[in-house]
Amino acid sequence: MMHLTPRALRATTMLLVTIIGFAAAGPASAGCLREYGRCGDCAERAMSAAIWDLDARGVLDAYVDAVDCDIDLLHCILYDSHHSYSCGA
Repeated sequence: MMHLTPRALRATTMLLVTIIGFAAAGPASAGCLREYGRCGDCAERAMSAAIWDLDARGVLDAYVDAVDCDIDLLHCILYDSHHSYSCGA
């Protein structure tokens, strides 16, 4: 079994994500990017509000929301699985 160093594993993962993203990002990509933009805008607003209010829990929640946006983008591009976002849910 081949063991990869953390650096090699990161590089391999990024390469695979890039290849899959370009290979599968046909017609679904436009809708996916719009969804990602709406989701990211919501997470950014939540982060700004949490920082303004000095709300540590809110910062963590906004960060998790932003990561969820990234995951949803990958699902959307790879599986043509669209998501409907309700900001603040």
